[in-house]
Amino acid sequence: MKTKNQVLMTLIFVMAFAGSVAAGTITARVDGLVAYGQVQMSLDGGTWANNYAGLIRLVRTGGTSDLELFPDDTNFVAFCVEPRQGISLNQTYTWEDGPMTAAPTSLGGMTVVQANQLRVLMGLGYPSFFDSITALQAAAIQVAIWEIVEEKSGTLNVYDGSIKFRNPSITGILDLAQSLLDQVNSLPPTLTNLRLITSQTNQDLMIQVAGPEADTSTPEPATLSMLGLGLFALGLAKRRISGANAA
Repeated sequence: MKTKNQVLMTLIFVMAFAGSVAAGTITARVDGLVAYGQVQMSLDGGTWANNYAGLIRLVRTGGTSDLELFPDDTNFVAFCVEPRQGISLNQTYTWEDGPMTAAPTSLGGMTVVQANQLRVLMGLGYPSFFDSITALQAAAIQVAIWEIVEEKSGTLNVYDGSIKFRNPSITGILDLAQSLLDQVNSLPPTLTNLRLITSQTNQDLMIQVAGPEADTSTPEPATLSMLGLGLFALGLAKRRISGANAA
């Protein structure tokens, strides 16, 4: 019995470790905005406030994650997925890396529906973070992201609902955002290399990486191999225990 308990504890440890290897941290300095506009935004019927909407440029300075970031591993870009919190220019932060539906965002996490809507949105609007992007496109995509993650009414409408926008600095931002949102529920999600980097005190960001995001709904190879190792050990222990009982 002692041997069986020991192996069970080992199996639990292996499974816990397997889950942990998929995540890591990314430390980066906020270097500025690549392309952006301004909009006024109201959350939950609150006052209107000016917000920059666009693509954020960051410089990676450390962390434990081995992800390859786009457009390159040191200088990468991201979109905000947390409009209620902020980050400051030239400041350095540490974020937790995670798959779209497993990352612990300060909004309470991302649902499967929201994650798939974002995959469709980015596939339509900005499928590769290697590509150049205009201020109009970047701002419209950012507005659409905020609409997806914050809207509580069930209808994605940038002009109304629990989150709404007005007075864009560039003509066409809201119309382009709405045209993208009108398609996110009618197309299959195709972009699979998006991940979130999250913080409970600062803005959560969406990044693009090399390879699929490896969401936790499909175990990663490292997880599967370690789980298999644990199950093998448990089976070996059961055979030993059975042999001892027979003796």
